Amino acid sequence: MLEVNAINVKYGKSIVLQDVSLSIQQGEIVTILGPNGSGKTTLVRSIVGLTPITSGEVNFFGQKLNHLKSHQIVAKGIVVVPEGRGIFPKLSVEDNLRTGYIFLENDRDVMLEKIQDAYTRFPILGQRRNQLAGTLSGGEQTMLAVSRAMMRKPKLLLMDEPSLGLSPKLVQQTFNIIQELHQAGTSILLIEQNAVKALAICDRGYILQKGKVVLNGPKQLLISDERVHKAYFAME
Repeated sequence: MLEVNAINVKYGKSIVLQDVSLSIQQGEIVTILGPNGSGKTTLVRSIVGLTPITSGEVNFFGQKLNHLKSHQIVAKGIVVVPEGRGIFPKLSVEDNLRTGYIFLENDRDVMLEKIQDAYTRFPILGQRRNQLAGTLSGGEQTMLAVSRAMMRKPKLLLMDEPSLGLSPKLVQQTFNIIQELHQAGTSILLIEQNAVKALAICDRGYILQKGKVVLNGPKQLLISDERVHKAYFAME
């Protein structure tokens, strides 16, 4: 469904992504692993049109996305849960959910139905619907960020470091949420530093270092690779 073909991205004279290619098929969870500064977030921003691509192509169901605006890309079915969750802390839970819908649509009945779906998936959000989002716990904020993204009923969900800064208990809760979304039929591109958790649930993965893909393949290939084991599993 998504094909990233040899993209290059520069910030000034610095090359941030160099000839990066990847793909995700419908129904997959694909993970992108790599250390801080490897270009993972830039890759996400490039896919959704927030960071210009110097060369190369991004295609979604065969359609080139390079020259589309971000809101046009979202309308085609690619939605992001950004690093740090990106909620609006001074808006209520329900108003945060509304922002996931109203910028592209104007059907109140459908919006309310999708909000109710969010409360069904995560009842705690329904209990806190009038509470300011900034007062939620880290796990609840993750639920809210995911629910806001799901308001668009995305064909592909990009999740950028969803477990960042969470306690071990909330990390597990977050990965349970990702699995539930996947089991419900959502295709997911997961950008993560927690390789152990990410490789446990993904179908395939890519290792990004200094803006280049240095390794890719099925998760068992990555888990068994000595370099991956030393970099990510030796600490376990």
